[in-house]
Amino acid sequence: EGLMLRLMRESEDKAVKQAAVRSIKKVAVPGCEEVLRELITCTRESCWRVRMAAVDAIIVLCEGGQSSLSIRGECLEALLAVLEEDGQLLVRERSAVALRKVGRRGQVDME
Repeated sequence: EGLMLRLMRESEDKAVKQAAVRSIKKVAVPGCEEVLRELITCTRESCWRVRMAAVDAIIVLCEGGQSSLSIRGECLEALLAVLEEDGQLLVRERSAVALRKVGRRGQVDME
């Protein structure tokens, strides 16, 4: 997890960053706030493939109600910003799906 986070933060190579984002969702603990915050940062990357991978990873890591309400709220805000502002239709569409999934999980968790 530490190596993936470092690559996400420091790599200038977009392919490496995308691979790190895709990999982090397989090794990180669901709900990990440090990882989710870094993924939120990745939703603002210049490369649309990195943004798409970040949206997908947010879905996976918000699973199971293990994320706090505050980080879930931060994720929802980031996903909404992607939906409203991203220049790539594919990323916006994936963000819409992510908003439904992450938002629905939050409603189920609060019941």
